[in-house]
Amino acid sequence: MFGCLLGLASVTTPAHADANTWDEVVDTMAEVASAADTQYQAGENQQAWDTVNSLYYDYYEKLGMEKTVNGYISGDRGAEVEYQFGEIKREISAGVPAAQVSGSIAKLVEMLREDAGKLDNKQEVPFASFFMSLGTILREGMEAILVVSAVIAYLVKSGNKRGLAPVYAGVVAALLGSIALALLFNFVWANSGASQEFLEGATALVACVLLVWVGNWMFSKSAGHGWTNYLRSQISGDKGVFSLALVAFLAVLREGAETIIFYAGQFSMATKAAQINQIWWGLGIGAFILVGVFVAIRVFAVKIPLRPFFLITSALLAVLAFTFAGGGVKELQEGNILPITPLPGIGSLDILSIYPTAETLGAQILVVAVIVGLAAFGLNRNRRKAQQLAVSTPA
Repeated sequence: MFGCLLGLASVTTPAHADANTWDEVVDTMAEVASAADTQYQAGENQQAWDTVNSLYYDYYEKLGMEKTVNGYISGDRGAEVEYQFGEIKREISAGVPAAQVSGSIAKLVEMLREDAGKLDNKQEVPFASFFMSLGTILREGMEAILVVSAVIAYLVKSGNKRGLAPVYAGVVAALLGSIALALLFNFVWANSGASQEFLEGATALVACVLLVWVGNWMFSKSAGHGWTNYLRSQISGDKGVFSLALVAFLAVLREGAETIIFYAGQFSMATKAAQINQIWWGLGIGAFILVGVFVAIRVFAVKIPLRPFFLITSALLAVLAFTFAGGGVKELQEGNILPITPLPGIGSLDILSIYPTAETLGAQILVVAVIVGLAAFGLNRNRRKAQQLAVSTPA
């Protein structure tokens, strides 16, 4: 994502008609896991793989345990469990000894039991629905609001307020698109969780590429001679404004549909009027905080000298590109598009979408290398231009 996925189901009400506690949900999941183990023992590798895949999408994800673990325990723990699912599927595909697969399945069930115990013990937490709702809007909205704020502040600082309209239009289009995607996920792809992961992952990676490009653009031009006039002339063109509007569009779309789905789940799981009120309060306060972040960036950005502002903004976009790279690859792994190669001994850091697999870390290392390489190339080019300017300028 991206990142961590917060609350689809209320921690007090598992989304399972026959279960009153998360431990009862895990009872059902343990039976499915045992069936996968039996299939693999019998040499039915493809059936076992399909059963584990169904265990993730039709039980862990669909019944709301994944989101609830991320919301009430931690995103790092959620990633750890998700990758245990991936490790089992990898082992089955590789045809490892049956005892190894049995051990991995037993470890998964043990992890699920541990999390269920923690979640069931949190049933009486005061204002649980409020904090779930607040955490959802802040976590899902913060990345988008930072990107949009940076783009808009960039336009204001470069003296091109005319370009604000396309960016705002991109944000509105993304919000409408988020609603459409949420409906699509809910009604068309309800039985194909992998499709949602694919779209979210692909969107994140496209946004990552654009963030790297825009961030490098800001950095390279801010470091050169005559950069103020250059920025104002270039950003006023349709191509530059379109690029920034597209960045804002993808950033909002990246989180919007997911956020709507989560809130729809929270409201559907709320069994008391007090819980519904808490969800609305959490959503309202979280939205107010995000608006405050946006206004603060707009106000304080104007007071920062132009060159430091562009340097800071380019650094922020680089960090977000790094985050989108890890989150995008993770989504594609969950959708069975990319393989999972665990790296033992490395932990997760969900806030930066750092996860213990070769694919996610490899993508992030590649992003860092590209950013550093582009920055070095830009600085060297600007240095040569400065030397040429010094030679051609009369003393």
